[in-house]
Amino acid sequence: MKSSEFTKYSVISRNSFNDRDILIIEDSEPSSLRINSLLNKMGFKKIHLSHTAASGLYQFEELIKAGKTPIVFLDFLPETDILSIVKIIHQIYLETKIILFSRYESHDDKIIKMISDGIYRSLKTPISQNDINQLMHNIESDESYTDVEPLVDLKLEDLLTKKSNITFEDIKSCGIDIDEETHQIIEELKNKNFIVENNDVTLPSCTKCSSTNLNSKHVCVICHKSKFQKKSLVEHYDCGNISSHDTYVSDICPSCKKPINALGVDYRILKNFVCLECNSSFSEPNLIFSCNQCQNNFELNDANWKITKSYSVL
Repeated sequence: MKSSEFTKYSVISRNSFNDRDILIIEDSEPSSLRINSLLNKMGFKKIHLSHTAASGLYQFEELIKAGKTPIVFLDFLPETDILSIVKIIHQIYLETKIILFSRYESHDDKIIKMISDGIYRSLKTPISQNDINQLMHNIESDESYTDVEPLVDLKLEDLLTKKSNITFEDIKSCGIDIDEETHQIIEELKNKNFIVENNDVTLPSCTKCSSTNLNSKHVCVICHKSKFQKKSLVEHYDCGNISSHDTYVSDICPSCKKPINALGVDYRILKNFVCLECNSSFSEPNLIFSCNQCQNNFELNDANWKITKSYSVL
């Protein structure tokens, strides 16, 4: 796709913060209706109520499947381990903001421990309109809901002009924080015939932050440096010497000084890599990934894997 074609697309429309889905998991119906009313006054309309942990987790998973990223309000439910619910929610979507209703002050040790275990904020009951207003403004500020459309457009333009195949994660990495907005942009790009959907693909993702925005390099299996060559090595059966072909001058083994004559009888040829730093040899180099999001480094065997949508750029 040509750059000039993309610029005609104009600014990508982004949802306002008030369009976010809210999930309230609260066993008391009057309490959940009160929180619903306080949020309504701020302009939030996509509010989902649940009165048990099981139904709340089901609703949360369904919202995530639909490409939405709800803010979760959670009460101390009877006979329920709060941290277990938090863990399950973050396993489904790590970036979820979970607000806990509590009778404790925010500086209480119990709350401090829960925040370290994944709670975003705690609201001491009873909750006022001012409490909700301040909380939602803090979330909005943290998630940087600013006028970033021009920057997103430039990054999208760069992506669509340089690549012929892209993924959902590629588009999201252009500066779009919310999955729901990424889905919206993808639909607009499809409707404008800029992209067409392909089969799902599986990508390696970071072991710490789950990002697929990775750089990779091949390294020596011993010293982990990236300076190596592929060479033909000769293994002499009699003495077991393995070294490069050029060390067998006049077909004489450099180790035992015996001649090598017949391939497959006296010796064999190995295709191997030789490190130019530590001189070790190996059949395959290691593949190392570096995460552009959190700078974590990890090997291919340790990578997480993520199935994502892929698209062809028209």
